[in-house]
Amino acid sequence: MPRGEADQSSNRSELTGLYAMLVAIHHLCIFYDIKEGQVEIGCDGSSALTTVFEWGPYLAHDTTDFDLVGAIHAIRKVSCITWSYRHVRGHQDDYSSELDVWAQRNVNMDSKAKAHLAVAQHTERHYDIEGEPWQVWIKHNKVTANIQMKLYACVQEIDSIKYWEAKQEQPDSLQVVDWVSIGRAMAKIPRTRRGFITKHVAGMCGMGKFMKRWREWDTDNCPRCGLPEDAPHVWTCKGDGTGDIWIKAIQELEKLLRTLDTDPTLLHILIAYLKGWYSGANIRYQPPREFQRLLQEQECISWKRLFEGWLSQQWVIWQQ
Repeated sequence: MPRGEADQSSNRSELTGLYAMLVAIHHLCIFYDIKEGQVEIGCDGSSALTTVFEWGPYLAHDTTDFDLVGAIHAIRKVSCITWSYRHVRGHQDDYSSELDVWAQRNVNMDSKAKAHLAVAQHTERHYDIEGEPWQVWIKHNKVTANIQMKLYACVQEIDSIKYWEAKQEQPDSLQVVDWVSIGRAMAKIPRTRRGFITKHVAGMCGMGKFMKRWREWDTDNCPRCGLPEDAPHVWTCKGDGTGDIWIKAIQELEKLLRTLDTDPTLLHILIAYLKGWYSGANIRYQPPREFQRLLQEQECISWKRLFEGWLSQQWVIWQQ
């Protein structure tokens, strides 16, 4: 497959098969000087069929399998053939012995594909695809999906690491943060909410410190308690009404984690240390041996950062 092994998917396999058929037929038309005709293609991948035959001529930056889809559209654009397609349910031989010609061909194709797989696993990989619009490579890996996100990550990664290292008391703690889970969580919330979170974590938002700097306020004092207000103070302010809000939030979090069948020890550690961080109390808890590394890593990252979403990778490992 013209893509890294870790990025392979069943849909890409279907697209590759459709691409190969279109290329073969296109070159046959060129060789035999065929000027018109009609071809119907059957495939058990409905998503791949939709991508190939129903999508418009322009590709979005976040199109998965950008290289293959672009190459397929390029071939269709110059082809003199009229294309049609039908979806054929796969593996019909598993529950029926009476198969029409399309089902029989699908079963036969699956059988040949499995036989070829043993050979393909030991052959050299190629990454050039005839007709693809252009290629993007990052650190010797070809990018075929999430192009915008990966380009941003590549361009900004070094400066971002330097920025957050300067903000951490222990810069090495960045290496044990579960960035993958953070990325997944951020991707599931609205863009406006992501901006809010990022500003608060970076400490550059509409609170006393910056409101005074921006000349919006005469003082940087917290309107609830009167103390100097920066982003971390917003989370731990002890002004009027904040205690009730905190207690309710912790209770809701604990209820949610119990509903999600969180490991009891992990649940105890999380709630106890969040309460300790908020109150400023020194929590003295000796966890079971297997959880000691988790506690050490999270303390290295800091419990303030955990409140902002920076979890040690150990949380996922032990919950699993």
